[in-house]
Amino acid sequence: MKPENPSLYSKMIRKAGELLNPFSRPDASDTAPVLPPHDPASPEPGQPIIAQELAVSQESYWTRFELYQYNPDELITKKGFRILEKMATSDDTIAMGLAALKMMRLSSGYEIIQASDDPIDVQIADEVADNFDFMKGSLREKLYSMMGTLDMGWSLHEKVWDFWEVGPHKGHVRLAGLKSKNPQWFNPSVDDFNNLTGIVMISPPAYARKLPHQKFLLYSANKRYENIFGTSRIRTLYD
Repeated sequence: MKPENPSLYSKMIRKAGELLNPFSRPDASDTAPVLPPHDPASPEPGQPIIAQELAVSQESYWTRFELYQYNPDELITKKGFRILEKMATSDDTIAMGLAALKMMRLSSGYEIIQASDDPIDVQIADEVADNFDFMKGSLREKLYSMMGTLDMGWSLHEKVWDFWEVGPHKGHVRLAGLKSKNPQWFNPSVDDFNNLTGIVMISPPAYARKLPHQKFLLYSANKRYENIFGTSRIRTLYD
């Protein structure tokens, strides 16, 4: 349906854009972004400036929308993380290349070494080793899953804790499992300085629920300018 007054309609659309975009306001300078009332770039009294984070950019405006995965990469903004997952799973050459990178990185294996010969340090190292041995799913499997950050730019795993019920560590807290989560359906909530403050679910059935970031292990690859979404290793393959 065409509007009765195209000129008025255009003015309304332009005004709506100005209200939503603080940088389009007439009083916004090209070199100095309009800061919010609390002004995160202002030093806090009573604390030395060198101990505070002060530098913010215009991206901090958009990262405050916790239900929107703001990413400075135009490809991800337009097509979402689905395009990266499709490339990583449907192209056999790309899939083999990613698998080779992950296997090479994990081929060196790992070893748990106590901090010293002190009996307490030896006991801690033994308990960590037992934790990995009895965790649901092998540690190698979990590390391979974390390397999915090469595919998507970042990977997300939920830490599941419980208690040892038997054995020499009975009653101690242990890491029972690391559950891999699809990055498409979660949004990292960050402050004005890109410090992680929570993980927001952006799909049903728990849409908009914010979870504590301490519950998750988030691994970002190639964090250009502290972009928490990282940069996929296969990003440059897209025409």
